[in-house]
Amino acid sequence: MKYRKAILIFCFFILALTILLSDFFLIVFQDESSFSLTGSISNLAGTGVASLFFILITNETRLDNMIVIAILCALGLIIYEFLQIMLPWQVFDIKDIMATLMGMVLIIAIILFNHYILKRKLYKMGPVKKAAKRLTD
Repeated sequence: MKYRKAILIFCFFILALTILLSDFFLIVFQDESSFSLTGSISNLAGTGVASLFFILITNETRLDNMIVIAILCALGLIIYEFLQIMLPWQVFDIKDIMATLMGMVLIIAIILFNHYILKRKLYKMGPVKKAAKRLTD
């Protein structure tokens, strides 16, 4: 249990650091003619930060609930992006939607990796097979 939470907290801080550094990437790679996602890095990492934040706050351990949380966080960011069409001070960008979807795929991959690595580690311990099954399901 502590192992899973440690991995999720580590990923949370890495993604939060990515958001903080997104302005740096935007300054360095400011080639707007190419189809790059440099202006959308905060959307890519923001999906992961929001998902991991809600997973850690709710102390969720079931795999399907963690995936649903990640999908709902991505859906909320996509809805917000479409709401920016109506706001005069905001800019709608399809790259932000693509970055949000990529962030959702990334966070689901992290969740699945975390789940199955932990399950395999506990399964190999031997006498705690039943306890491992209860912990990871």
